[in-house]
Amino acid sequence: MDLLPAEVITFIAEYLHDDRRAIARWALCGRAYFHRLLPHIYHNLEVTDRYPLRRRPGLNRDAASPNTKISWQGLVRFLPLLLNRPDIAQMIRSLRVPSMRTITYTTDMWRSWFVGEKHLLQGLGSALTARIRDITDSYADVAQAEQTWFSSLLNGPRFDDAWLALLLTRLHHLECIDIEIDADFRMDFHVYEGRDMSWTWLVLSSMPSGRTKMKSPTHLLKKMVLGQAAFFWQPHLEVLSFPSLTSLELRGCRFGIDLDELAYLLSMRAPLHTLVLVFDAAWNSNEIRYPINVSSDLLDISALFQSLQPLHDKLKTLTIALGPGARAAMQGGTLKSLTTFHALERLHISHEIIIQVGLHSLPRMLKELRILRLKNLSRMDLAFLLSEQSRFLPFVEHFAIEADGIEGGRDGLQPPDRILHPGTHLVVWMRLPRAVKPPSPVVWEVTSGAPTTSDHDDRFHCVFASS
Repeated sequence: MDLLPAEVITFIAEYLHDDRRAIARWALCGRAYFHRLLPHIYHNLEVTDRYPLRRRPGLNRDAASPNTKISWQGLVRFLPLLLNRPDIAQMIRSLRVPSMRTITYTTDMWRSWFVGEKHLLQGLGSALTARIRDITDSYADVAQAEQTWFSSLLNGPRFDDAWLALLLTRLHHLECIDIEIDADFRMDFHVYEGRDMSWTWLVLSSMPSGRTKMKSPTHLLKKMVLGQAAFFWQPHLEVLSFPSLTSLELRGCRFGIDLDELAYLLSMRAPLHTLVLVFDAAWNSNEIRYPINVSSDLLDISALFQSLQPLHDKLKTLTIALGPGARAAMQGGTLKSLTTFHALERLHISHEIIIQVGLHSLPRMLKELRILRLKNLSRMDLAFLLSEQSRFLPFVEHFAIEADGIEGGRDGLQPPDRILHPGTHLVVWMRLPRAVKPPSPVVWEVTSGAPTTSDHDDRFHCVFASS
Protein backbone atom coordinates (compact mmCIF):
# COMPACT_ATOMS: atom_id res chain seq x y z
CA MET A 1 0.00 0.00 0.00
CA ASP A 2 1.51 3.31 -1.09
CA LEU A 3 1.89 5.94 1.60
CA LEU A 4 -0.08 9.13 1.08
CA PRO A 5 1.86 12.42 1.13
CA ALA A 6 2.27 14.02 4.56
CA GLU A 7 0.18 17.03 3.46
CA VAL A 8 -2.77 14.76 2.60
CA ILE A 9 -2.50 12.92 5.91
CA THR A 10 -2.49 16.20 7.81
CA PHE A 11 -5.43 17.56 5.82
CA ILE A 12 -7.59 14.50 6.50
CA ALA A 13 -6.56 14.26 10.16
CA GLU A 14 -7.67 17.85 10.77
CA TYR A 15 -11.22 16.93 9.75
CA LEU A 16 -11.39 13.79 11.85
CA HIS A 17 -11.33 15.89 15.04
CA ASP A 18 -12.30 13.70 17.99
CA ASP A 19 -13.17 10.58 15.99
CA ARG A 20 -10.40 8.60 17.62
CA ARG A 21 -11.69 5.28 16.30
CA ALA A 22 -11.34 6.47 12.71
CA ILE A 23 -7.83 7.73 13.41
CA ALA A 24 -6.93 4.46 15.11
CA ARG A 25 -8.25 2.37 12.20
CA TRP A 26 -6.35 4.53 9.75
CA ALA A 27 -3.18 4.30 11.81
CA LEU A 28 -3.40 0.49 11.76
CA CYS A 29 -3.03 0.52 7.97
CA GLY A 30 0.70 0.46 8.46
CA ARG A 31 3.57 1.50 10.67
CA ALA A 32 4.31 4.54 8.52
CA TYR A 33 0.75 5.86 8.92
CA PHE A 34 0.90 5.22 12.64
CA HIS A 35 4.03 7.33 13.07
CA ARG A 36 2.67 10.08 10.82
CA LEU A 37 -0.61 10.43 12.69
CA LEU A 38 0.53 10.34 16.29
CA PRO A 39 2.66 13.52 16.16
CA HIS A 40 -0.27 15.36 14.59
CA ILE A 41 -2.53 14.33 17.46
CA TYR A 42 -0.23 14.78 20.42
CA HIS A 43 2.06 17.67 19.46
CA ASN A 44 0.00 20.35 21.26
CA LEU A 45 -1.84 19.20 24.38
CA GLU A 46 -4.34 21.26 26.37
CA VAL A 47 -5.84 20.23 29.71
CA THR A 48 -9.17 21.98 30.11
CA ASP A 49 -12.44 21.85 32.00
CA ARG A 50 -14.36 22.94 28.93
CA TYR A 51 -15.92 19.54 28.42
CA PRO A 52 -18.73 18.66 30.86
CA LEU A 53 -18.47 15.76 33.26
CA ARG A 54 -21.17 13.81 31.45
CA ARG A 55 -19.06 13.49 28.35
CA ARG A 56 -16.82 10.52 28.13
CA PRO A 57 -13.36 11.84 29.01
CA GLY A 58 -10.61 11.54 26.51
CA LEU A 59 -8.89 13.35 23.67
CA ASN A 60 -10.94 15.91 21.74
CA ARG A 61 -10.05 17.69 18.55
CA ASP A 62 -11.34 21.27 18.37
CA ALA A 63 -11.82 22.77 14.92
CA ALA A 64 -11.08 26.27 16.23
CA SER A 65 -7.92 25.28 18.09
CA PRO A 66 -4.69 23.60 17.00
CA ASN A 67 -4.51 21.87 20.38
CA THR A 68 -5.65 18.41 21.32
CA LYS A 69 -7.83 18.89 24.38
CA ILE A 70 -8.18 16.55 27.30
CA SER A 71 -10.45 17.05 30.29
CA TRP A 72 -9.27 16.96 33.88
CA GLN A 73 -11.33 13.84 34.33
CA GLY A 74 -9.75 12.22 31.29
CA LEU A 75 -6.25 13.09 32.48
CA VAL A 76 -6.34 10.20 34.94
CA ARG A 77 -7.00 7.83 32.05
CA PHE A 78 -4.46 9.49 29.78
CA LEU A 79 -1.51 9.14 32.15
CA PRO A 80 -1.38 5.32 32.08
CA LEU A 81 -0.98 5.61 28.30
CA LEU A 82 2.06 7.85 28.77
CA LEU A 83 3.48 5.51 31.39
CA ASN A 84 3.22 2.57 29.02
CA ARG A 85 4.06 4.48 25.82
CA PRO A 86 7.01 6.83 26.39
CA ASP A 87 7.22 7.37 22.62
CA ILE A 88 3.88 9.21 22.75
CA ALA A 89 5.07 11.34 25.66
CA GLN A 90 8.05 12.41 23.54
CA MET A 91 5.69 13.79 20.88
CA ILE A 92 4.11 16.35 23.24
CA ARG A 93 6.00 19.62 22.74
CA SER A 94 3.46 22.18 23.97
CA LEU A 95 1.26 22.05 27.08
CA ARG A 96 -1.45 24.58 27.87
CA VAL A 97 -3.56 24.65 31.03
CA PRO A 98 -5.94 27.64 30.68
CA SER A 99 -7.62 27.13 34.06
CA MET A 100 -6.36 25.25 37.10
CA ARG A 101 -8.56 26.08 40.03
CA THR A 102 -9.98 24.84 43.27
CA ILE A 103 -12.76 22.30 42.86
CA THR A 104 -15.68 22.78 45.23
CA TYR A 105 -17.04 19.29 45.59
CA THR A 106 -20.79 18.90 45.94
CA THR A 107 -22.33 15.62 47.05
CA ASP A 108 -23.22 14.66 43.50
CA MET A 109 -19.77 15.53 42.16
CA TRP A 110 -18.11 13.65 44.97
CA ARG A 111 -20.05 10.53 44.10
CA SER A 112 -19.98 10.77 40.32
CA TRP A 113 -16.51 12.15 39.69
CA PHE A 114 -14.06 12.41 42.55
CA VAL A 115 -14.76 9.04 44.14
CA GLY A 116 -15.04 7.49 40.71
CA GLU A 117 -11.59 8.71 39.71
CA LYS A 118 -10.20 7.58 43.05
CA HIS A 119 -11.46 4.09 42.30
CA LEU A 120 -10.06 4.43 38.79
CA LEU A 121 -6.60 5.07 40.21
CA GLN A 122 -6.94 2.11 42.49
CA GLY A 123 -8.01 0.09 39.47
CA LEU A 124 -4.82 0.86 37.54
CA GLY A 125 -3.23 -2.20 39.05
CA SER A 126 -0.39 -2.69 41.45
CA ALA A 127 2.30 -2.31 38.79
CA LEU A 128 1.19 1.15 37.60
CA THR A 129 0.47 2.28 41.15
CA ALA A 130 3.98 1.25 42.15
CA ARG A 131 5.43 3.23 39.23
CA ILE A 132 3.49 6.32 40.26
CA ARG A 133 4.74 5.95 43.81
CA ASP A 134 8.32 5.66 42.50
CA ILE A 135 7.86 8.93 40.61
CA THR A 136 6.65 10.79 43.69
CA ASP A 137 9.41 9.21 45.77
CA SER A 138 12.04 10.49 43.33
CA TYR A 139 11.25 14.05 44.44
CA ALA A 140 11.48 13.20 48.14
CA ASP A 141 14.80 14.98 48.63
CA VAL A 142 13.24 18.36 47.84
CA ALA A 143 9.62 17.76 48.76
CA GLN A 144 10.17 15.88 52.04
CA ALA A 145 6.53 14.94 51.68
CA GLU A 146 6.29 12.44 48.84
CA GLN A 147 3.62 10.56 50.73
CA THR A 148 1.50 13.73 50.76
CA TRP A 149 1.79 14.00 46.98
CA PHE A 150 0.80 10.37 46.50
CA SER A 151 -2.06 10.85 48.94
CA SER A 152 -3.21 13.90 46.96
CA LEU A 153 -3.39 11.73 43.86
CA LEU A 154 -5.78 9.47 45.74
CA ASN A 155 -8.04 11.76 47.73
CA GLY A 156 -6.58 15.23 48.26
CA PRO A 157 -8.33 18.54 47.49
CA ARG A 158 -5.35 19.37 45.25
CA PHE A 159 -6.63 16.83 42.77
CA ASP A 160 -5.90 18.86 39.63
CA ASP A 161 -2.51 20.16 40.74
CA ALA A 162 -1.23 16.75 41.84
CA TRP A 163 -2.19 15.10 38.55
CA LEU A 164 -0.81 17.93 36.42
CA ALA A 165 2.51 17.59 38.25
CA LEU A 166 2.50 13.87 37.54
CA LEU A 167 1.82 14.60 33.87
CA LEU A 168 4.82 16.93 33.75
CA THR A 169 7.12 14.20 35.00
CA ARG A 170 6.35 12.28 31.78
CA LEU A 171 6.87 15.18 29.35
CA HIS A 172 10.62 15.30 28.81
CA HIS A 173 10.49 17.06 25.43
CA LEU A 174 8.34 20.09 26.30
CA GLU A 175 9.29 23.31 24.53
CA CYS A 176 6.40 25.55 25.63
CA ILE A 177 4.18 25.56 28.71
CA ASP A 178 1.30 27.93 29.52
CA ILE A 179 -0.40 27.54 32.91
CA GLU A 180 -3.12 29.81 34.29
CA ILE A 181 -3.74 29.61 38.04
CA ASP A 182 -7.04 30.75 39.49
CA ALA A 183 -6.78 33.06 42.53
CA ASP A 184 -9.04 30.83 44.63
CA PHE A 185 -6.80 27.89 43.84
CA ARG A 186 -3.78 29.81 45.03
CA MET A 187 -5.35 30.95 48.27
CA ASP A 188 -6.84 27.57 49.13
CA PHE A 189 -3.52 25.90 48.61
CA HIS A 190 -1.79 28.25 51.03
CA VAL A 191 -3.95 26.98 53.86
CA TYR A 192 -3.85 23.32 52.85
CA GLU A 193 -1.40 21.45 55.07
CA GLY A 194 0.69 24.57 55.50
CA ARG A 195 2.25 24.32 52.03
CA ASP A 196 3.14 27.40 50.03
CA MET A 197 3.90 25.90 46.63
CA SER A 198 2.18 23.53 44.27
CA TRP A 199 3.31 20.12 43.14
CA THR A 200 3.34 21.54 39.61
CA TRP A 201 5.95 24.14 40.49
CA LEU A 202 7.84 21.50 42.46
CA VAL A 203 8.26 19.42 39.32
CA LEU A 204 9.06 22.42 37.12
CA SER A 205 11.68 23.94 39.38
CA SER A 206 13.56 20.92 40.70
CA MET A 207 15.41 17.89 39.49
CA PRO A 208 14.44 14.40 40.60
CA SER A 209 16.81 12.70 42.99
CA GLY A 210 19.74 10.63 41.81
CA ARG A 211 18.01 7.41 42.71
CA THR A 212 16.25 7.38 39.35
CA LYS A 213 17.26 8.08 35.76
CA MET A 214 14.36 10.48 35.20
CA LYS A 215 15.00 13.62 33.19
CA SER A 216 13.78 17.04 34.16
CA PRO A 217 10.71 18.12 32.12
CA THR A 218 12.32 21.54 31.65
CA HIS A 219 15.63 20.69 30.02
CA LEU A 220 14.23 21.55 26.55
CA LEU A 221 11.73 24.21 27.69
CA LYS A 222 12.07 27.39 25.64
CA LYS A 223 8.97 29.38 26.64
CA MET A 224 7.09 29.46 29.94
CA VAL A 225 3.91 31.44 30.63
CA LEU A 226 2.58 31.48 34.20
CA GLY A 227 -0.73 33.13 35.07
CA GLN A 228 -1.28 34.37 38.64
CA ALA A 229 2.46 34.00 38.81
CA ALA A 230 2.92 35.00 42.44
CA PHE A 231 1.58 31.58 43.29
CA PHE A 232 4.85 30.10 42.08
CA TRP A 233 7.33 32.55 43.54
CA GLN A 234 8.43 30.53 46.53
CA PRO A 235 12.22 30.03 46.26
CA HIS A 236 12.63 27.25 48.79
CA LEU A 237 14.43 24.97 46.37
CA GLU A 238 18.17 24.84 45.91
CA VAL A 239 17.99 23.77 42.28
CA LEU A 240 16.47 26.21 39.80
CA SER A 241 17.72 25.65 36.28
CA PHE A 242 16.06 26.08 32.89
CA PRO A 243 18.96 25.53 30.49
CA SER A 244 16.98 26.28 27.30
CA LEU A 245 14.46 28.88 28.51
CA THR A 246 14.52 32.04 26.39
CA SER A 247 11.07 33.56 27.09
CA LEU A 248 9.32 34.00 30.45
CA GLU A 249 5.90 35.61 30.93
CA LEU A 250 4.49 36.19 34.42
CA ARG A 251 0.88 37.36 34.53
CA GLY A 252 -1.04 38.45 37.61
CA CYS A 253 1.96 39.56 39.65
CA ARG A 254 1.00 41.38 42.83
CA PHE A 255 2.43 44.73 43.89
CA GLY A 256 3.36 43.62 47.38
CA ILE A 257 5.54 40.77 46.25
CA ASP A 258 8.98 40.43 47.78
CA LEU A 259 11.14 41.59 44.89
CA ASP A 260 14.05 39.57 46.24
CA GLU A 261 12.08 36.49 45.24
CA LEU A 262 11.74 37.87 41.73
CA ALA A 263 15.49 38.48 41.64
CA TYR A 264 16.04 34.91 42.78
CA LEU A 265 13.76 33.59 40.07
CA LEU A 266 15.51 35.63 37.39
CA SER A 267 18.95 34.53 38.56
CA MET A 268 18.18 31.01 37.37
CA ARG A 269 20.54 29.41 34.93
CA ALA A 270 18.74 30.19 31.69
CA PRO A 271 19.54 32.06 28.44
CA LEU A 272 16.55 34.34 29.02
CA HIS A 273 16.17 37.25 26.59
CA THR A 274 12.39 37.96 26.69
CA LEU A 275 10.57 38.93 29.90
CA VAL A 276 6.91 39.93 30.30
CA LEU A 277 5.61 41.15 33.69
CA VAL A 278 1.91 41.95 34.10
CA PHE A 279 1.00 43.34 37.52
CA ASP A 280 -2.52 42.96 38.82
CA ALA A 281 -3.79 45.04 41.74
CA ALA A 282 -6.77 42.71 42.16
CA TRP A 283 -4.60 40.57 44.40
CA ASN A 284 -5.02 43.20 47.10
CA SER A 285 -8.81 43.32 46.99
CA ASN A 286 -11.07 42.17 49.79
CA GLU A 287 -12.42 39.44 47.54
CA ILE A 288 -9.54 37.19 48.55
CA ARG A 289 -10.86 34.99 51.34
CA TYR A 290 -7.54 34.19 52.97
CA PRO A 291 -4.85 36.72 53.93
CA ILE A 292 -1.60 36.84 52.04
CA ASN A 293 1.61 38.58 52.93
CA VAL A 294 1.21 41.85 51.05
CA SER A 295 3.71 44.47 52.11
CA SER A 296 2.47 47.28 49.89
CA ASP A 297 -0.07 48.13 47.22
CA LEU A 298 2.40 50.40 45.40
CA LEU A 299 4.68 49.41 42.59
CA ASP A 300 8.25 50.53 43.31
CA ILE A 301 9.82 51.09 39.91
CA SER A 302 13.36 51.40 41.26
CA ALA A 303 13.10 48.20 43.26
CA LEU A 304 11.60 46.43 40.27
CA PHE A 305 14.48 47.29 37.97
CA GLN A 306 16.92 46.41 40.71
CA SER A 307 15.37 42.94 40.74
CA LEU A 308 15.83 42.72 36.98
CA GLN A 309 19.56 43.40 37.18
CA PRO A 310 20.52 39.71 36.76
CA LEU A 311 19.28 40.09 33.18
CA HIS A 312 20.95 43.41 32.36
CA ASP A 313 23.42 41.90 29.90
CA LYS A 314 21.11 39.48 28.04
CA LEU A 315 17.56 40.89 28.10
CA LYS A 316 16.43 41.97 24.61
CA THR A 317 12.66 42.38 25.05
CA LEU A 318 11.03 43.75 28.21
CA THR A 319 7.31 44.26 28.81
CA ILE A 320 5.96 45.86 31.99
CA ALA A 321 2.20 46.31 32.15
CA LEU A 322 -0.64 46.76 34.62
CA GLY A 323 -3.58 44.41 34.32
CA PRO A 324 -7.27 45.35 34.46
CA GLY A 325 -8.09 47.19 37.66
CA ALA A 326 -4.45 47.86 38.49
CA ARG A 327 -4.41 51.62 38.93
CA ALA A 328 -2.29 52.07 42.04
CA ALA A 329 0.17 54.95 42.29
CA MET A 330 3.85 54.28 41.74
CA GLN A 331 6.20 54.39 44.68
CA GLY A 332 9.00 56.61 43.52
CA GLY A 333 11.64 55.59 41.04
CA THR A 334 12.34 56.40 37.42
CA LEU A 335 13.11 54.49 34.29
CA LYS A 336 16.73 55.63 34.20
CA SER A 337 17.78 52.27 35.61
CA LEU A 338 17.15 50.89 32.14
CA THR A 339 20.44 52.41 31.00
CA THR A 340 22.23 49.38 32.43
CA PHE A 341 20.34 47.03 30.11
CA HIS A 342 22.82 47.22 27.25
CA ALA A 343 21.22 44.52 25.07
CA LEU A 344 17.63 45.82 25.28
CA GLU A 345 16.05 46.15 21.83
CA ARG A 346 12.30 46.25 22.51
CA LEU A 347 10.53 48.01 25.36
CA HIS A 348 6.76 47.63 25.90
CA ILE A 349 5.54 49.62 28.88
CA SER A 350 2.11 50.53 30.22
CA HIS A 351 1.08 54.16 29.95
CA GLU A 352 0.07 54.21 33.64
CA ILE A 353 3.71 53.75 34.55
CA ILE A 354 4.80 56.42 32.08
CA ILE A 355 2.30 58.90 33.53
CA GLN A 356 3.51 58.29 37.08
CA VAL A 357 7.24 58.48 36.42
CA GLY A 358 7.05 60.95 33.52
CA LEU A 359 8.14 60.60 29.93
CA HIS A 360 11.20 62.67 30.70
CA SER A 361 12.49 59.83 32.86
CA LEU A 362 12.94 57.55 29.86
CA PRO A 363 16.65 56.93 29.50
CA ARG A 364 18.52 58.60 26.69
CA MET A 365 21.30 56.07 26.38
CA LEU A 366 19.46 52.95 25.20
CA LYS A 367 21.51 52.66 22.06
CA GLU A 368 20.18 49.22 21.18
CA LEU A 369 16.51 50.14 21.61
CA ARG A 370 14.73 49.91 18.27
CA ILE A 371 11.06 49.40 19.18
CA LEU A 372 9.01 51.23 21.83
CA ARG A 373 5.38 50.34 22.47
CA LEU A 374 3.09 52.46 24.65
CA LYS A 375 -0.58 51.67 25.20
CA ASN A 376 -3.64 53.83 25.93
CA LEU A 377 -1.96 57.21 25.61
CA SER A 378 -4.09 60.33 25.76
CA ARG A 379 -3.87 62.95 23.04
CA MET A 380 -1.78 65.16 25.30
CA ASP A 381 0.62 62.34 26.05
CA LEU A 382 0.92 61.52 22.38
CA ALA A 383 1.58 65.13 21.42
CA PHE A 384 4.26 65.37 24.12
CA LEU A 385 5.80 62.14 22.93
CA LEU A 386 6.04 63.40 19.36
CA SER A 387 7.59 66.69 20.42
CA GLU A 388 10.12 65.12 22.78
CA GLN A 389 10.99 61.96 20.88
CA SER A 390 14.02 63.25 19.06
CA ARG A 391 15.43 64.58 22.33
CA PHE A 392 15.23 61.66 24.74
CA LEU A 393 15.10 58.63 22.43
CA PRO A 394 17.19 59.44 19.37
CA PHE A 395 17.80 55.81 18.43
CA VAL A 396 14.24 54.48 18.35
CA GLU A 397 13.16 53.54 14.85
CA HIS A 398 9.66 52.23 15.47
CA PHE A 399 6.91 53.45 17.79
CA ALA A 400 3.81 51.33 18.35
CA ILE A 401 1.16 53.31 20.22
CA GLU A 402 -2.39 52.34 21.07
CA ALA A 403 -4.26 55.58 21.67
CA ASP A 404 -7.74 55.14 23.11
CA GLY A 405 -10.24 57.98 23.14
CA ILE A 406 -8.36 60.31 20.81
CA GLU A 407 -10.87 62.38 18.93
CA GLY A 408 -10.68 62.79 15.20
CA GLY A 409 -9.37 66.01 13.73
CA ARG A 410 -6.17 67.86 13.06
CA ASP A 411 -5.70 69.72 16.32
CA GLY A 412 -2.76 68.53 18.35
CA LEU A 413 -1.81 65.78 15.92
CA GLN A 414 -0.05 67.35 12.98
CA PRO A 415 2.12 65.19 10.75
CA PRO A 416 5.33 64.63 12.70
CA ASP A 417 7.56 64.56 9.62
CA ARG A 418 9.56 67.54 10.90
CA ILE A 419 9.72 66.19 14.45
CA LEU A 420 10.79 62.58 14.07
CA HIS A 421 14.38 61.99 13.13
CA PRO A 422 15.04 60.42 9.72
CA GLY A 423 14.17 56.75 9.52
CA THR A 424 11.68 56.75 12.38
CA HIS A 425 8.30 55.07 11.96
CA LEU A 426 5.37 55.86 14.22
CA VAL A 427 2.45 53.43 14.33
CA VAL A 428 -0.69 54.68 16.07
CA TRP A 429 -3.76 52.54 16.77
CA MET A 430 -6.78 54.79 17.22
CA ARG A 431 -10.17 53.85 18.60
CA LEU A 432 -12.87 56.19 17.33
CA PRO A 433 -16.61 56.33 18.09
CA ARG A 434 -18.75 55.19 15.23
CA ALA A 435 -20.23 58.64 14.68
CA VAL A 436 -16.83 60.34 14.42
CA LYS A 437 -15.37 60.64 10.96
CA PRO A 438 -11.78 59.55 10.51
CA PRO A 439 -9.12 62.25 10.33
CA SER A 440 -8.29 63.79 7.01
CA PRO A 441 -6.05 61.58 4.87
CA VAL A 442 -3.92 64.68 4.26
CA VAL A 443 -2.91 64.53 7.91
CA TRP A 444 -3.16 60.78 8.44
CA GLU A 445 -1.91 58.07 6.15
CA VAL A 446 -4.36 55.25 6.81
CA THR A 447 -2.48 52.15 5.71
CA SER A 448 -4.83 49.45 7.00
CA GLY A 449 -8.05 48.99 8.90
CA ALA A 450 -11.35 50.38 7.69
CA PRO A 451 -14.28 51.53 9.86
CA THR A 452 -16.32 48.59 11.08
CA THR A 453 -19.96 48.34 12.07
CA SER A 454 -19.21 47.85 15.76
CA ASP A 455 -19.14 50.83 18.11
CA HIS A 456 -16.30 49.24 20.05
CA ASP A 457 -14.01 48.05 17.29
CA ASP A 458 -13.67 51.11 15.06
CA ARG A 459 -9.91 51.43 14.77
CA PHE A 460 -7.45 52.94 12.34
CA HIS A 461 -3.88 51.93 11.79
CA CYS A 462 -2.02 55.13 10.99
CA VAL A 463 1.63 55.23 10.00
CA PHE A 464 3.90 58.25 9.99
CA ALA A 465 7.31 57.98 8.40
CA SER A 466 10.10 60.52 8.36
CA SER A 467 12.39 60.46 5.38
